[in-house]
Amino acid sequence: MVSYAQTPDFSQSHTNYIYTNPAFAGITNCPHAYTSYRTRYASIDGGYASNFISFDMYVSQLKSDIGFYFIHDIQNSIYYSTLFQGIYAKEFQIRKKLFFKTALSFGVVQTKIQTKNLVFSDMLNPFSEDLEQTNEVFFDEKSLFGTVEPAFLLYSDNFFAGVTAKHIQSVFGENHSKNYPLEPVILLYAGTEFSTTKAFTKRYLIVMYPYVHVTISPLVSYTQIGMIAQKGRIQFGGGYRQNLPVDAESFEVFVGFFEKKFKFAYNCDVSINSYIKNNFNSHEVSLSYNFDCITKRKKYEAVKAPLF
Repeated sequence: MVSYAQTPDFSQSHTNYIYTNPAFAGITNCPHAYTSYRTRYASIDGGYASNFISFDMYVSQLKSDIGFYFIHDIQNSIYYSTLFQGIYAKEFQIRKKLFFKTALSFGVVQTKIQTKNLVFSDMLNPFSEDLEQTNEVFFDEKSLFGTVEPAFLLYSDNFFAGVTAKHIQSVFGENHSKNYPLEPVILLYAGTEFSTTKAFTKRYLIVMYPYVHVTISPLVSYTQIGMIAQKGRIQFGGGYRQNLPVDAESFEVFVGFFEKKFKFAYNCDVSINSYIKNNFNSHEVSLSYNFDCITKRKKYEAVKAPLF
């Protein structure tokens, strides 16, 4: 039997931009660290949990950007996956305030199945509530695979648009016949910013960040659109997600607080037509920090870290 799993997704694509598109690495010029924790269906025994850590920075000696990210994903206390990827990104200036970046992310993913948490038919006894010992024979409970992710990004001082392809190597060669665990995923991401007033009335200034995020994969595809508003040190807003072709929708409620160097954010996904009684079934918290710059690249000011 051959089985596949989908890549973990995060509702805070507007804060977790390194995972959304590795070409964002080094976009702040200064070293930048980000971590998040996402849980889904907490009401189900086991649930789903994803832990994420990333770091990126600009390296003047290479005149390029580097970074990495790490994901530990647990699905229903049965399927575990651990992913580590390194990032190399290069920036090219097209016009005065228009830039194009390419990136290549590569790494390894380890998957593990906790067979002790599985229940098979021969374990069920109609005359007892206790589970008996299974006679199933297990192979390859732990596997290690390589992964490659190319990415492209176009941006200026007030908009960005990019595309990335996760696990693209699974399309080629004999990976599927060897039961490569993760299906290829195409991510499209774009956003812009505008304000409600001019800078000379900064007291009443509200900055708006609309964005759209499209995920395409053989297992689950969806479109997410949203708007984040920023006033002072507070960000708030939300989004709408439509799964395709399955008729499943959800709303995202987002709030964030940031200082000059760090930002804390929280969001909750509210399912509209969930089969689970608790519609507030997904929660995500994140914390990011900007370190002092070692060396800055010389360029015109382009888009800041999205929504940072």
